Parts: sequence; structure tokens; C-alpha cells
Amino acid sequence: AFFLNAAMKLNLEFEVEQEGVDMCKAMEKKEKKDNITGAIRMLRADGASDETIITKVTNLFHVSKEYVLDLLKELVA
Repeated sequence: AFFLNAAMKLNLEFEVEQEGVDMCKAMEKKEKKDNITGAIRMLRADGASDETIITKVTNLFHVSKEYVLDLLKELVA
């Protein structure tokens, strides 16, 4: 699984469990992150402030303010 992630540049976040790596959870996390990132980009394109983006994204996707702040930083870099 780790090789596949690196070879295909999927940027998946794995959770290693007693039974092994759960690819389904990793794919779900990646899809959710991609959806949130897309929403942030759309809100920015519409001229929304970071405060508005944080409020809307945390409410819509049920994620923490810190998570959204990290994504906002990633998109600036």
C-alpha cells in the first residue's frame, strides 16, 4: 500500500491498524480533503475572506478550524 501511494503520488494518509493498512479509509480521507480544498478554492475565487471560508467549511464538512487553517496554508504555498 505504501509503495502504491508513493508510485502513483496519491498523497494518501494511512492509518496502520492491527490488521494492517485500511486503504478504504485512506481513500475516503483523500476524497474529503479534495472536496474541502475545492470548496476553499471556489470560496476564494468568489472573494470570500479567510474568516468566511473557515466558518463555511467547518460547518459544511464538520472539520476543525485548525484543519481548515492548515489547508489554507497549503494552498498559499
